[in-house]
Amino acid sequence: RSPRSSCVGSTHNFDVVAGDRAPSDETHQQLAAMSRPTREQLMSFFVQIDENKNGWMDSHELQKALSMSSLNFSLTVTAQMIRVYGKAREGCITQDEFINLFTAVQNDIDAFKAFDTQGRGKLRLDQVRQGIQAKGYQLDDTAFYTCCKSFDPDRTGDIGIPEYIALNLFLLSARNTFAAFDFQRTGVINLNFGQFIYASANCR
Repeated sequence: RSPRSSCVGSTHNFDVVAGDRAPSDETHQQLAAMSRPTREQLMSFFVQIDENKNGWMDSHELQKALSMSSLNFSLTVTAQMIRVYGKAREGCITQDEFINLFTAVQNDIDAFKAFDTQGRGKLRLDQVRQGIQAKGYQLDDTAFYTCCKSFDPDRTGDIGIPEYIALNLFLLSARNTFAAFDFQRTGVINLNFGQFIYASANCR
């Protein structure tokens, strides 16, 4: 990836102070009820979540935004989302990037629901495999099951919506990182240890 400017040093105030307006309960309810928010609704939501009014959303603010849609992710995952979808500034995303990210998350949710034919709110691993194959990921059994284990720490054999989104994020990161090293587009790359560490860290 090309170097980007850092947002380190910008002021991040996560408490409501005089002159700031936190998202209202009504906004929370409206967002939760949206099956597919419009671009205008997402733009308005971004402005409300951007508590410090600097025009950027960092991983803490993104975590809060997604939690208002009942999607609870660790800061590690939201930081990874920003690394994947943020192109303008290191560690932050713009309003347009947030819209692209939220749309991708919504697409994963829609796919999850389509494969969750029994309405359990969880997918079996064979359904997960169908979902990722529909996005063009072809993994052998060893790669697939090892990947799923890292998103199913309790070894239940089921994947919920947040885990499914995180799994797809990992695969997208892996594909992007692999492509960055596959200069000749042969489908095979050679890495030294330092490059392997870089690639691994870039995927999670």
